[in-house]
Amino acid sequence: MPIPMERLAMINKIFWCIHPYCWSMYSDVPNGRDPELWNAILAWELRVHDFHLDFVSKMKPDEALIIYPIGASEPMRKLIEYSQQTLGERFILVDWQCASVEFLANVSDPIRRFLSDEKFPGKQEFIHNMLTDFGRRKLPEGLAVELETEIREACETIGYDWDYQALKVIYYNRVLALDIEAKFHERGLVYNPQTVACLAFGEGLEQCAMTWKSMLPHSMGLANPIENDPKLSVSGAAYLINARFRERVAFDDDVRLLLWDGENEQTIALFYRTATRLKHPQLYAHIPLEGLNLEVWVMNEKFWVAEAHAVLPGGHLYVPVYTAIRTSEVNSYFYLIASGVSFEDFRYRLVNAEIRPVPGRL
Repeated sequence: MPIPMERLAMINKIFWCIHPYCWSMYSDVPNGRDPELWNAILAWELRVHDFHLDFVSKMKPDEALIIYPIGASEPMRKLIEYSQQTLGERFILVDWQCASVEFLANVSDPIRRFLSDEKFPGKQEFIHNMLTDFGRRKLPEGLAVELETEIREACETIGYDWDYQALKVIYYNRVLALDIEAKFHERGLVYNPQTVACLAFGEGLEQCAMTWKSMLPHSMGLANPIENDPKLSVSGAAYLINARFRERVAFDDDVRLLLWDGENEQTIALFYRTATRLKHPQLYAHIPLEGLNLEVWVMNEKFWVAEAHAVLPGGHLYVPVYTAIRTSEVNSYFYLIASGVSFEDFRYRLVNAEIRPVPGRL
């Protein structure tokens, strides 16, 4: 039954809070983890929890909040309850379950096998579980064919050599879009897809908070991408714990650059794509290295050091722009950490970097 016009609420800004409290899920430091680092990130997470509560308390009547919950910690419970009490119908809790793609683990050429063999063990079960929320919801007519067609078309552009984990991202992003749109309709919430502003935060900043919204703009027909807010997010990267976020810089093709002031006069940066589709080519930022003391880190592992690689083609470092859709190891979150250079100088180099789909190598 249609909702009367007088009951419809116009939403001009949507916030996505994605898996906000991962460290709080644990009662103690897990085996094999560094206790000092673990507890430092947990303390950071609890500070951000307070920021979240304050953020919800200040939300405007034309704003809505979507939470992807994780675990059953006290901070998670408190945020959900407070959001429900404060926002009412403008609060949406995602409860669609995500199916596993591990049936493709250790399979050679997994994407080609997935597309070519309808009876491949586990394929139909995965599709059914993902698209029906493990049988709790009706299978959307034609969606399975539509998604497989999209994957085939992407393979014609980017090939088949990508990680099978991306299938999980593709399918889950699509059903999340359907779930969110349905819940907006149920609550009488409407938005203009051409103008609505969108912002995401959660954990990790460069992991779930980017992955599980990366393909929503296309699926929901949004003209604007879903931006990311580092100030309301937490990362497992040790060098970000005490860093001060400075700026988010926008480039063409929904590419963004995040910049922080790090400790010991370091500057930290991350290139990523805030909205993407599977068929988009991998983009690279071409960073001039002359006179630059630079390290590249993937989370807490040092990946590359400028001093050890003095000669590169054209004197540039080719940094993959992160998309978070898990297609390959190349598409990882490469943090750039510069020392001995001013924030302004490093920013200038990065903001003026050429970004194009020409593969390079770290």
